[in-house]
Amino acid sequence: MVSKRVLIIGAGSLGGAVSENLVRMGVTKMGILDPDILDVGNLTRHVLGIDAVGHDKAAALANALNLTMPDVDVRGIVASFPPSTDELAEELRSFDVIIDCTGSDAVLDSMAEFDWGSEKTFVSLAMTWRAEGLLVFTASEATFPAFDAKESFHEMNVPPTDFGDARMEGIGCWHPVFPATAADVRMWGAVGTTTILEAIRLPKRRCQYFRQRFDGTVEKLNG
Repeated sequence: MVSKRVLIIGAGSLGGAVSENLVRMGVTKMGILDPDILDVGNLTRHVLGIDAVGHDKAAALANALNLTMPDVDVRGIVASFPPSTDELAEELRSFDVIIDCTGSDAVLDSMAEFDWGSEKTFVSLAMTWRAEGLLVFTASEATFPAFDAKESFHEMNVPPTDFGDARMEGIGCWHPVFPATAADVRMWGAVGTTTILEAIRLPKRRCQYFRQRFDGTVEKLNG
């Protein structure tokens, strides 16, 4: 795992938790791709602190991770996917493991259309409504199978999104899409990191659905 170059697409709460886990578990070469700026409301669940508010998420997260271990080299890439320049596209092709933490079908489609240049280990992580569960799709191929990933996700019996359940998550933050706690994100960050390591060791195409029971324990329903 140490020799793998890992790209994290999405530096939100889940991407932040996963990237920190990977760095502390031996990944030394990492890129973090995200175009957004950290807002004060993001502090409710994010690994970054108040000193990063107003700064680019990717750059701030990379700076924080570079201070965690002596041999870490994390680069923050302030950009969206797909890449807008040939130079950035070539840089993204240099990574061995591609981890999507955006929860966006549009990003999955763009990953399928992008020319990765060689076989990659792909992992897509998406938390369900209220962080009740975690959807994981893995593949080791030269192109990302977005259609299969989306179909597999849709076949899972996940709870529907309830916009009437939206609530205030933290100071200055109204987020009508995803109510969840920091504990939920840390838990799914740990589960997601484990699935990433498994995908690197035993590359195969599969979809898994992890669900949190009422007592806080986790069950795997598929895969």
